[in-house]
Amino acid sequence: MTEQVKGEDRSGTISLADEEAVKQVLVDTVFGLWDVVNNLTRLRPSRRERYRVTIFGSARAQPGTFAYDEVKRVTAALAELGCDIITGGGPGLMQAANEGASSAGATERRISRGSSLGTCRVRR
Repeated sequence: MTEQVKGEDRSGTISLADEEAVKQVLVDTVFGLWDVVNNLTRLRPSRRERYRVTIFGSARAQPGTFAYDEVKRVTAALAELGCDIITGGGPGLMQAANEGASSAGATERRISRGSSLGTCRVRR
């Protein structure tokens, strides 16, 4: 953006009252951003990364409930697609997610991993 825009003073500022100059700055900037985006989209990873899906909470969901069974079903399908399933390692929906991934035959390449996180207690 080294070109001088009509209406630009010596310091490089443009008055917002000069609508044509403001419009030109905006147009140049937007086109400049598109140039950046187009340039960045040329980059490609050297290898395909695996997708990772994270399931945290609720620890209170029980086996046999709708939410538990649906999480188990969805994570089994995701594991079959090659997604890693990451959970909080706890009971409830996190357990359902691990069970779903395991039922789909999660291997070392398609892992189901629980990550223990510090939790805060909710006051009642």
